[in-house]
Amino acid sequence: MPYEIIINERLCHGCNDCVIACPKTVLCRDDPENMIIIVKSGKARIMKSELCDGCGMCIEACPVRAVRIIVPAQTEG
Repeated sequence: MPYEIIINERLCHGCNDCVIACPKTVLCRDDPENMIIIVKSGKARIMKSELCDGCGMCIEACPVRAVRIIVPAQTEG
């Protein structure tokens, strides 16, 4: 089950630190359609949240704490 990334657009000032920190986004720089996070119009935007593995590098990199990751609920089965 994928992680959900949430960016508080009110706090985000488009510094690009989350994009630079995301290891999966860095690998897809030449293919913006497969980047997890991009900065567009001065704000970070989520593109492919389903690719997130929950490493938290984007959270650590954000100087204004605009990024959150929601861990999927574990269901017993």
